[in-house]
Amino acid sequence: YMGGASKIAARRAARHGCYFLPAYNDLYESYFDAWDKTGKPPLEYDHSRGFLMSWVAEDKDKFWKKIGPSLLH
Repeated sequence: YMGGASKIAARRAARHGCYFLPAYNDLYESYFDAWDKTGKPPLEYDHSRGFLMSWVAEDKDKFWKKIGPSLLH
């Protein structure tokens, strides 16, 4: 998997043959267009489960205090 928030990232993921997790749903179109141009067989792709993000922090409590309220909104 590759993630990204730009058309360039979507095209890169397709070029490398990776599944793509975009920051914005409208980037799927760029990804699938780029994938079609690679000539690779279509992926079994289920993006109906929604958006996924991961964070890594040195201090989870400090991170959660700062970011948690926004994530839970």
